[in-house]
Amino acid sequence: METISSTPAPLLKHLVIHPTGVGHLMSKLQLQIFNQGIPILSHLRVTSAMVPSLPSLNTLTALHLAAADRRSITLAEFSVLSTSSPYLDTLAIYDNAICGPWPLDATIDFPSLRSLQIYGSFMSVSDLLRVVQAPLLKDLVIAPFAVNDLAEYREHISHSPPKFTGLKSITLSPVSMSGFAQLEEAAECFPTVELVMIPNIHADSFRDVLTGTDADIVWSGLKALALRNIDYKSMEKLLAVVAFREAAGSPLETLYLDHRSMQRVSSMLPLLRRSVNVVEFDVWATLLDEDLLQDAAHFVGNDIDFSYF
Repeated sequence: METISSTPAPLLKHLVIHPTGVGHLMSKLQLQIFNQGIPILSHLRVTSAMVPSLPSLNTLTALHLAAADRRSITLAEFSVLSTSSPYLDTLAIYDNAICGPWPLDATIDFPSLRSLQIYGSFMSVSDLLRVVQAPLLKDLVIAPFAVNDLAEYREHISHSPPKFTGLKSITLSPVSMSGFAQLEEAAECFPTVELVMIPNIHADSFRDVLTGTDADIVWSGLKALALRNIDYKSMEKLLAVVAFREAAGSPLETLYLDHRSMQRVSSMLPLLRRSVNVVEFDVWATLLDEDLLQDAAHFVGNDIDFSYF
């Protein structure tokens, strides 16, 4: 800490600080790192324990904030972090990096934020979405996506002005069959979405939600789906979804599949292409390219056996 406290960093653009043995550092965290400033820093990967030691981050555009042993940042510290990062475009939060309480009247402004990514065991998804004010938000990731993640936020927006009205892309990684049922809830919370990415899939649950007859069509403005690990069974369900949306007047325009899926169902692609443009593209892998430590790979859920849920 003492070494980097006074180290000049006039050319530093990318910084990763993940100290181990956080406990013995706690007494030293009053030291500010790079106290001469980091004038062109754009990407920062840091643990919550280091947040009190950060200098001004007024050039920062991407922040990955991970939880540290026995140390989460408070909402007040999170607010200070947002104020010092007015140009933050991408914010990724891992596990319980931020702790409550979350006052009902609290707001934290991110005027430039376009991508909010929530990974791991973060227990306050609804609280975070309620507190964050991000008028330019275009992309949201929740992985894994658990049953109660959006319950309180859904209740909040039922009697509040619409939020995130510019949101166009959402990535959800359900951890159970019941998690897939919450896709309808996500559609109610974020109705403007045009691209849905699901990096893991349970075929029957996926079809049941997106072809449900007891509710309005899910995401009426949906233009594209991005899926991974599709097999023949999943493809049959996917064909049903495509046909259902076409008949309902809300057809899909584009389907993104990873290379492995394209190989598995190659014989069925001509039939699918009659209704939708099929593109080989692994959106999740592209997302992970931005994750320097690949932590997000643990939250995709592809290795989950849904038969146990």
